[in-house]
Amino acid sequence: MTTVKAGLDALERVKLAEVPTIAEIAAGCALGYLDFRYGDLKWRESHPKLAEWFAKYSQYPSMLETAPTAA
Repeated sequence: MTTVKAGLDALERVKLAEVPTIAEIAAGCALGYLDFRYGDLKWRESHPKLAEWFAKYSQYPSMLETAPTAA
């Protein structure tokens, strides 16, 4: 979990592009996975810029179409 938190800290410091490149796709998928598997992590509270970016990014049709569903 230390590595995950360090990764979140690093993503909070970078400027993610509005038009996704492979870097933004990877970041978006990783954040989606955190939400799916570690919903209690509450990473948004300590990473507001990243949370704002992910809120927009997660509305892309490709993200909506591939979002995991609870089984």
